[in-house]
Amino acid sequence: MKKLLLPTLLAFGALALNLHAGDAYPDSYHHHHCGCHVTSVNWIQANQNNLEYDNNKVTVIGKIIEKEGDDYIFSDGTGRIELDSDIDLPLGKEIAIHGRIDEAYLHIGPLQIDVDGWNPVWHKGRAHAKN
Repeated sequence: MKKLLLPTLLAFGALALNLHAGDAYPDSYHHHHCGCHVTSVNWIQANQNNLEYDNNKVTVIGKIIEKEGDDYIFSDGTGRIELDSDIDLPLGKEIAIHGRIDEAYLHIGPLQIDVDGWNPVWHKGRAHAKN
């Protein structure tokens, strides 16, 4: 009986954590390399003008596809979004962007992610180096 109790409690605990995380970002998943919840640009755009998510932390994985002045254009394959960054970001390399949603209230100004930092994305024993 004791042998079954601990695994059962652990399973229920893990389920509760997953359900709680799913409430905050329904279209997210836990990325094992960076230890963060990764969501998609599509999800951020679909929830535009939802004040519940403004200024929430997000992590997206993809590539910087161009730079426009001081802003970057990022794509993860589900959409494109502007990044507001004081940090130099590498063009064309797969990276994880960590930041906060910056809402465009009433569609005045662009929807952006204010970048707090970034990490290279590891692929089976190799990583893209930070530049």
